[in-house]
Amino acid sequence: GEPLWDKTFGGADADYASTVSTAANGDVLVGGMTRSAGAGGFDIRVLRLSAGGDIIWDQTLGGAKDDWIRAVTETRDGNLALAGYTMSKGAGLYDMWALQLDAAGNRRWEQTVGQAGNEWARALVELPNGDLALAGDTLSRGAGASDALVVRLSPPR
Repeated sequence: GEPLWDKTFGGADADYASTVSTAANGDVLVGGMTRSAGAGGFDIRVLRLSAGGDIIWDQTLGGAKDDWIRAVTETRDGNLALAGYTMSKGAGLYDMWALQLDAAGNRRWEQTVGQAGNEWARALVELPNGDLALAGDTLSRGAGASDALVVRLSPPR
């Protein structure tokens, strides 16, 4: 097919997109990382775009160290759920990081999951009751060098 639109988003430093999904109203939800804005290192960047590719809002989240996003989805209540990993928060080197934003991009809730080693969230799904399931991997526990890790979280309702 022919491209309907083609846009770039970023600044003077490195900017990446790593996940994309759609909202119920047709908006495009894009998650990635940026070194062009934010608190330091790589920070999560989430954009909500209109069906025509125009920015509705642009949110940067993170701390002084590297923070990464791997999944974004709109939940049934109209909020956004994000999953990735962070060095800026939590107990270990990288910890799984789940966040919830409202439809306007404001942070509602966040939770880290991890131990002394690394935990990475790479996928996210909303369960029928509104809980979130994160899938990724861990170096902190399990039977080998790297093991699959699945975590179920219950965000505030």
